[in-house]
Amino acid sequence: MDFIHRYESKISDSKPVLAFTTSELIPKLSDSNILIVLIGSDPGIGKISKIGKIVNTLDETMKTESNRKWIKEGVTQDDTTTLLYSSGTTGASKGVISSHRNLITMVQTVIRQFQLDNNQQTILCTVPISSIHEMLSAIGRYGVTYLLLVPPILVALVNTASQIRSKYDLKTLKYVLSGGAPLSKELMEGFMEKYPGVTIMQGYGLTESTRIGASTDTVEESRR
Repeated sequence: MDFIHRYESKISDSKPVLAFTTSELIPKLSDSNILIVLIGSDPGIGKISKIGKIVNTLDETMKTESNRKWIKEGVTQDDTTTLLYSSGTTGASKGVISSHRNLITMVQTVIRQFQLDNNQQTILCTVPISSIHEMLSAIGRYGVTYLLLVPPILVALVNTASQIRSKYDLKTLKYVLSGGAPLSKELMEGFMEKYPGVTIMQGYGLTESTRIGASTDTVEESRR
């Protein structure tokens, strides 16, 4: 219930007028007046229309020809593009405004940090993935070289290393970058022992830096 309360407080704070969501998450919007565009397979809008004000599905929206005249809006790099909410460790969760310039800079930082300009690296960000098995399967399927994760996942990788290596193809994985909380020396040494071919580093970031690391330790710094 606390999670639902925090969700509703963000809606109250940001005052959105339209939400794109799946049918499973619609109940989280039941107390709001947000118009909803449904993403994914349609389980029958009639069955869930009482939960929220569903105006259409994304698939139908993409198929429909507009009968309105398009108006071109001017957008600059200083205009707001996202509103991400901080963890609220010092009180209520706070909305952090990022501009188009912020995100462009973030992309350039990632390209330089992970040497993506030569098209030789593939990054997997675990945040949207709800299952560690999905993450491990994706590494082999897409030839992932960089893995971004958080310490609890790292613990699971160390504790079940033998089962993981026997079941999943991780040969392309070269770097693991951990963030969200500090890594202990014991955890880092345990990972290096179980996965000797993978370089592990840790980074520090915050919502105000568009959730990408504000700094990344070198291998030597990480191990110290």
